[in-house]
Amino acid sequence: MRTTLIAVLAAAVAVAACSSPPKPAPAGPAGIAHLNVAAGFHSFHPSSAAADVESIVQVDANQFLFCDYFDVFRLTHDNLGYHVTRLTRPPASVWSPAGLAYRDGQLYIADNLGHDVLVVRPEGDNLVLVRRIARQGGPEMKTPRNVVAEADGSVVVADYDGGAVVRFNGDGSFAWSVPMPSAGGVTESSGFIYATSTSNHTVSKIDPSGKVLTTTGSYGWSPGRFVFPIGLADAGGGQVVVTDAVTGRLTLLDQNLRVKTLVGSNGPGADALDYPYATLSMANGFVIADTYKGRLLFTDRRWTVQQQVVYGVAVATGRGRPLVYGTDARPTSYSMIPGVDVLAALGLRPALPFTGGFDGLDYRTARTFAHLDFDDDRVPIRFITWAQRIDSAIVVGSPQSQWLEVIDTATGMFTYVYVKVDTWWRAGSVLYPENLRVDLAQAIKPALSTFASARQLLSAGKTRQQAFDLAVSGHPYNFAQNVTSAPGRQFLASGRTKADASTYYAWAVQQPNLSVAELLAVKYLSGS
Repeated sequence: MRTTLIAVLAAAVAVAACSSPPKPAPAGPAGIAHLNVAAGFHSFHPSSAAADVESIVQVDANQFLFCDYFDVFRLTHDNLGYHVTRLTRPPASVWSPAGLAYRDGQLYIADNLGHDVLVVRPEGDNLVLVRRIARQGGPEMKTPRNVVAEADGSVVVADYDGGAVVRFNGDGSFAWSVPMPSAGGVTESSGFIYATSTSNHTVSKIDPSGKVLTTTGSYGWSPGRFVFPIGLADAGGGQVVVTDAVTGRLTLLDQNLRVKTLVGSNGPGADALDYPYATLSMANGFVIADTYKGRLLFTDRRWTVQQQVVYGVAVATGRGRPLVYGTDARPTSYSMIPGVDVLAALGLRPALPFTGGFDGLDYRTARTFAHLDFDDDRVPIRFITWAQRIDSAIVVGSPQSQWLEVIDTATGMFTYVYVKVDTWWRAGSVLYPENLRVDLAQAIKPALSTFASARQLLSAGKTRQQAFDLAVSGHPYNFAQNVTSAPGRQFLASGRTKADASTYYAWAVQQPNLSVAELLAVKYLSGS
């Protein structure tokens, strides 16, 4: 991270006033709606070192366990509120807890990078290793993502990169494997196994012998379709809950995989989600791991939110704000979010109507698709992405990133301004989770000062690399890390003249997927 660029926006926040309520967004696909929030809604913010919660299980009425890829935490509840405790890791050569299951006093951990399942017993604040389950005499699991434990001690694992659902017998021996591309969620309900394929966008019902009985789902946003169905949970009575992170929607399916209920959507506010990765069903309700909002939502059985437990740094507030959604035809293009045609802004071609999207900005017609990817090797702007022009600058942001990227269209210079997680674009402002708005022109002032400093360095005879390093990063910035295409490498190996840049541009404007970080590197280093 470029720590020298961290801009403290306290003054801006202090003077920012809450604007009038926004106009309702156009209605989205069926089932895309705000969560209902109880009148007595409570918010708790216990001290916690947890990052992005990926999975949660219930131990008893007042105790839960959850994981964030790095650690396992205990969440307890008493008269004083909620408390989060990080549990001591068991001995393991690799430790990467991605998914949890709990049964008969033992915790089953899908150890993502360890290629195995660890069975541990919680004792106080420690996790005591009971056994390790791994494939013997055959190809090992690649990245176990979720796990379900059965009464006889057998386990079923969703192996994401292995593209399979794998079952191990109670003694740890291999039972069967079912192909499941990018397997995400897995659960057991009424004697059957249910699993999701995040790349096929489907949910499958599997019998105990490993035979796939039925499959439902396809790519999209209408009821019964999915974009990234990463979580799956038994809801009782043969029903299962599918958690789709990209749509932010929870789908309740019956035992025949027919849609019964649809709730939730991604968006700003306490009544919307931000890439939920798991849902836990309880006797009296549900717990939603609202992963990128850094919180757990407790609902009743009708999905009305009763309370939120915030383990992240920002507390979500506000209700009724515009939701984010795609369509069946354009699942990862979000027409309600603004975008900027960066190539046109840099003078490389006529403008096209770009919009916000997943992992960048999109231009889509029935016959044409162009995607601008803003991912920088050092500071990612990814998942839900928006962009807006502010005079001669372009501001790019994401509610999943703590940074705004600011681009000087005159020179191609770019830098980053620190904001907060869960910040959403709204009518020319950055909308903060604390129900405050900060004008974008105010938020990017540190970046504009950086651009001015670079111009002074260039006028003093510094090279373009030196000016960038001194003004922007405070230490050498390796442009080559983001310049990865063959034409981009060819430019770096050239004299980096304007003519060399023109050769690159002629190639770049024809690409359906283009790295903006690479494009800006060519623009800036060539002075074109």
